[in-house]
Amino acid sequence: MKPYIAYEKWTFSADKTRTGNIYLAASPLASSGEVSSLTAEVECEDPSILNFKRNAILRYYTRPGMSMVFRVQGIVRLGPKTYEITATSTLGLLTEGQHMGGIYAGQRVADVIKEICGSVPCIVKSSLEDIKLYGWLPIAVPRDNLAQVLFAIGATLKTDLDGVLRVEGLWDGVSGEIPRDKMYTDATVDYEAKITRVIVTEHQYIPWTEEKQLFEGTAQAGDVITFDEPMHSLTAEGFAIQASGANWARLSAGSGTLKGRTYLHNTRQVSQDVGSADTPNIKTVEDATLVSLVNSSAVVNRLAAYYRQTQTIDASVIYEGNAPGDVISAYHPFDRETVSACLESADITLSNTLKAKAKMRVGYLPPQIGESGYFDFREVLDRDGTWTVPDGVTDLTVVCIGGAWGGWSGERGGQTEKRASYNYSWTGILGSNYNNSGYCASVGGAGGEAGAGGPGGKILQASMKVTPGQKIPYKIGVGGAGGRYSASGSQAGAEGTPSVFGALSSASGSSSPTGYLDIVTGELFAATGEAGIPGGNGSGGPERAPEDVFSPAEEFFLTGASVTDRQGRVWTPARSPKLSNDPEYWETDWKGDSVVTSDYSNELGIAGSYGLSGGAAVGANGVNGPDFTNWSVYKNGTTLTANGTAAPGGKGANASAPGKQGGNTGVGGLGGNGGGGAGGSGEVFTSTSRSWDASSATFQKNISDQFSSAGPGNGSNGGSGGDGCIILYYRQPKEEVSGRFLDRRGRDFLDMLSRRIIV
Repeated sequence: MKPYIAYEKWTFSADKTRTGNIYLAASPLASSGEVSSLTAEVECEDPSILNFKRNAILRYYTRPGMSMVFRVQGIVRLGPKTYEITATSTLGLLTEGQHMGGIYAGQRVADVIKEICGSVPCIVKSSLEDIKLYGWLPIAVPRDNLAQVLFAIGATLKTDLDGVLRVEGLWDGVSGEIPRDKMYTDATVDYEAKITRVIVTEHQYIPWTEEKQLFEGTAQAGDVITFDEPMHSLTAEGFAIQASGANWARLSAGSGTLKGRTYLHNTRQVSQDVGSADTPNIKTVEDATLVSLVNSSAVVNRLAAYYRQTQTIDASVIYEGNAPGDVISAYHPFDRETVSACLESADITLSNTLKAKAKMRVGYLPPQIGESGYFDFREVLDRDGTWTVPDGVTDLTVVCIGGAWGGWSGERGGQTEKRASYNYSWTGILGSNYNNSGYCASVGGAGGEAGAGGPGGKILQASMKVTPGQKIPYKIGVGGAGGRYSASGSQAGAEGTPSVFGALSSASGSSSPTGYLDIVTGELFAATGEAGIPGGNGSGGPERAPEDVFSPAEEFFLTGASVTDRQGRVWTPARSPKLSNDPEYWETDWKGDSVVTSDYSNELGIAGSYGLSGGAAVGANGVNGPDFTNWSVYKNGTTLTANGTAAPGGKGANASAPGKQGGNTGVGGLGGNGGGGAGGSGEVFTSTSRSWDASSATFQKNISDQFSSAGPGNGSNGGSGGDGCIILYYRQPKEEVSGRFLDRRGRDFLDMLSRRIIV
């Protein structure tokens, strides 16, 4: 049978096809989404062919039951009965439109491909459906983001006979042959410069706290705002967010601002030596943002296998239906022997005998996805021992996390601030009762500063080749002790010991302020420890001038704040001062001294004082100052004078130390807690005068500068750092079953030569 074109109700035989070309291509690395195409100049008696439906199916039959499927893009009339048809493969449908991308944290390949392809049908091979993807995709045309997925998993894209896209792995078995008698004499062989090394960049995206303004202005309902980098935790003022993703947000009508938080983008290079040469020749892949810890080894192995082969045969051949990506047995035009080669592209001239310009990578056998090291298993080691490599495991990624540093110690509380001496006088208004009250309390000491959390354990991530049954000894690092309390200031904690796996040691790594985020579980390791809890301020008077002692009642005292620990327990100052202008209150609750002057019939009462409470700290309440009254009251003519000394303030509480970080996660030790501030020395007084004659009297109040306190509380030691661990990632071996390859109806699946396929 001669090849022919079938489109809608028209059939164009080779005799009706004046010229034509089919270009087929597929990168063995799945690094680009090349679109296959067809262009044909045909003879047609029916001008209604111009009423074509864009994307309608066109088939090019090479033999009975074997066809290539294309989608018509345009038809141009060249003459009265001559038309040029242009068409693309089904993949060409994905070169239009927009895929909004996003952050991927374990989504299934099948789900992501369905999201990308939309209404374009695409079948994912069952063995690939559940592979999980980690990373980020930008806003792009669907074809480009689909190519990112295919590169990440090492798959290729083919088209079924019904035009449906099919994602599957390349086969390393021989699918056809190009013997000497089917190769034209124009063949050449390209010998590329040797690649010495391949480097692949891993990507990791961690939700971060930095906030950015993404949009400010007026939006119409339905406006879509796009971002240059992925964002999370979006917030809006002035309009509502109707829908959003990591790369975009759709807004309601309004004027305002849109903000979001960034992702921390961590990268790590994974490399493999390919060959040796006098001059380094390195191939790098940096922008494949779905390459992560779980698949970087697979990707670098695939690249190394490809670039290890340096010969490409470029020859005109008789085309017999092999698809790009197929492995074929080909005649080497210069070595004159049959070699194995991977077909990369075929530029076919349409005629009775199909002639194709073919490019074939000599010696390249596509790694099978089931054997390529795509990691789907994670294991955590948290006790010293020996690890035995499971059967079938040859590639391993190891993350050694050492014991963390202990936290810094907390600081002591602050001393109380002394008041200067002062005198205060007033003149009583005789003939009536006269009351006056005031305070003179020193400012309480500030609570002690908390210690900073200790740095997380050092992190070393490495890839290694292993042998099934190999035994690898390992040792888990122990967290360092917290810093010891010192009156001279906060002290650093000690570093933990390293975690060691065979020849790998976390000592060769470094701590990270962001820690290590396990992309498989979302668990954070080796983070910096939390800071401790500051001590509470001591109670005392407000910051006022010494002579400004008469204040509204609510300003008599500042009570130190309470302190709440991580378990929700509350620690408080010992007591709060009481205020009252009721004379009975003073008589029953306060000590005092008084003098009665018979010549003026005036009475002056002076209330006593007590020291204010020291500040609270984690583990203890503040301590009261003592009740203390030291007053003398005397009369000198018409002047009544009272002298007093303020009672000393209470001691600030000593802080309790935090415990050791739990679990084997390498998190830094908790910071030590701050001590309570010293309580202010306090004095409260009231004076009362009564008179039955028309004379006047002067009242004098004197307070000395003998302000004192029992002192601030001590800060605590820092907490011990968390112990380390070792995280292993590898491909879990799966049992493979051989047998006949069956289609969905259970019938034998045949190759192009009607042979049964056995797998």
